[in-house]
Amino acid sequence: MMRLGLGLAWVPAWIGLAPLRDGLVVELLREWRAEETAIHAIRLERRHTPSRVRSVLDGLQAAATEWRYLG
Repeated sequence: MMRLGLGLAWVPAWIGLAPLRDGLVVELLREWRAEETAIHAIRLERRHTPSRVRSVLDGLQAAATEWRYLG
């Protein structure tokens, strides 16, 4: 909806960075940015991690690796 011009979104930079770089969205209220914070994924130690959980964790890791702050 944000990219269609139907409203505002407050999302982590690693989610909204690509549309911002591509000029699909504009940043408003830049001075209201929250400080950078860590994201932690916690799971019980299991012998076999379900593939859906592993997929989410791998996706989060890939997104965090690719993310570059615009400053």
